[in-house]
Order: sequence, then C-alpha cells, then structure tokens
Amino acid sequence: MQHPIDWQRFAEIIHSASKIILTIHHRPDGDCIGSVLAMRRILLFLGKEVRIFAPHRTPSLLSFLDPDGHITALEDMTESDTRWMKSADLFFVLDTSSWAQLGDMATPFRESAAKKIVLDHHFKGTDIGAETFIDSNAEATGALVVHAAAVLGVPVTAEIAEPAFVALATDTGWFRFSTVTSDTFRAA
Repeated sequence: MQHPIDWQRFAEIIHSASKIILTIHHRPDGDCIGSVLAMRRILLFLGKEVRIFAPHRTPSLLSFLDPDGHITALEDMTESDTRWMKSADLFFVLDTSSWAQLGDMATPFRESAAKKIVLDHHFKGTDIGAETFIDSNAEATGALVVHAAAVLGVPVTAEIAEPAFVALATDTGWFRFSTVTSDTFRAA
C-alpha cells in the first residue's frame, strides 16, 4: 500500500514537462475516462501540450464526456499522431499501474523514451517502469485528479469538474461504497 503521495515530486514532474501523453486502461470506465479528461484540462491550464491516446474507443455510454473527441483510440491514430507520441517528454498513465490493464497501449508505453508516471488508486499493479503516485486509500483516481489540481494551483472549472465528478461518482457506486468519506463529498 502506498500512502501518502509525494505531491511535491508530482508537481515537479508536471512542471518540468512540456509535451504530455495521457493514457488509460483498456475497457475504460467512468473513473478512467473522467480522470483523463479532467487531467487534460488541468494540464492545458498550465500551458502544456497534451494529447490523450487510449487502447480503445470511448464507450458510447461515456462519450458525452468527450464530445469534441479529445481521446484518440490507437486504432484511429494517424501518422501525425504517432510522430506526436514519439516527441512527448512525459507519458502519464491514469487509473492503472498494470501491464495487463494497459492493453495495446503497453507497446507504445514501453517504447517511449519519455519520462513515465502513474497516478492511481489501485493497490494491485505491476512494475511498469514508471514513477508511481498511488494512494490505495483514495476512493477513485478522480479524487486524486481533483487533489492534483489543488497542488498545481489550478482552479476547478466546469470543464474539470464534470468529468472529475463522473470519475468520483462511478467509482464509488454513486457514493454508496464504504470508501466514501466526507472528503469525497467535498471533492464532488
């Protein structure tokens, strides 16, 4: 179990990067889709170049979170996307630290020369060769993303709040699971 996250180190890494790839696990759920879209907005606020590449297309149930198509599935990548991916200086995984969960993103992740980090709330994972920021006491990765915004000095706008709320709500069973605390409701 890892707790607490070294938020100062996390902020140092984010501030030192300029071109950031965000990715998520295969068979995406509300927490990973919501978390990655909220993190994208946080990083854009900081002036970073950000792209989201995912092992699969966003499920139709969650597509309302990404009406402008900011998540690019590997199967839809162009040559330009591949070049962009190779030029990134940070490869940032949200909501998993497991090779198996990365699915088809495992190969580009492995081959990337970029610095690699993980932000996650799952206890189980594998050593994927990334610096990990894991809090297994967190109820959702979305909660960690909201905290990251505060650490990075980014105001939680509606564009950040909506996907972060979906991440929190879906990974807590709409606030019914035993992981829910008063901090969960404050974040929501």
